[in-house]
Amino acid sequence: DAWDHDSGETICREKWASFHQDPSRSPLTVKSLLKWARENGYDPDHYSPGGENSEGLMVEEDTRQWVVEGMLVANEPMIIGGPAKTLKTTIALDLAVSIATGTPFLGKFEVPTPQKGLFISGESGRETIKESLRLIYKDRQPKASGNLQISFKLPKLDSEDDVYWLLKYMEDHGQTIVFIDPLYR
Repeated sequence: DAWDHDSGETICREKWASFHQDPSRSPLTVKSLLKWARENGYDPDHYSPGGENSEGLMVEEDTRQWVVEGMLVANEPMIIGGPAKTLKTTIALDLAVSIATGTPFLGKFEVPTPQKGLFISGESGRETIKESLRLIYKDRQPKASGNLQISFKLPKLDSEDDVYWLLKYMEDHGQTIVFIDPLYR
């Protein structure tokens, strides 16, 4: 929705006027509010594009760390998307198992280093995930790695608390990658 400048300014001025100031303290100013905001994480340059010279960028050495060669880079998001019933969950599970066991994804894409991961399923159900895992692990070497945990409780990604506890859980278990299926919930 468009910001109504006049009513927005009125609301801000009313809020500002509602602050009760202690006469024994320095006056409350916008500068003090900005200082407190910065101390609590506000970064006015956070949304700045911060452009770089393209020529310099092209000659810079590639520092990507591949989780799956030619497909998935460490610390970058990846979304598997498609219409309903196109095996998105099965593909994601196969990818998770490949990363956990260090075996090629789809028999083609190398996984340089096995990693601990978490697969969170909120749609397929426990029995479906178990059946898919049995089929995926069937022909894998090593047969099982212990590097992959499965959860059936989706975090609310718009909840700071849920995200905090998810990251804490992953840190506590040494997990470096998470699969959330489905993301839209």
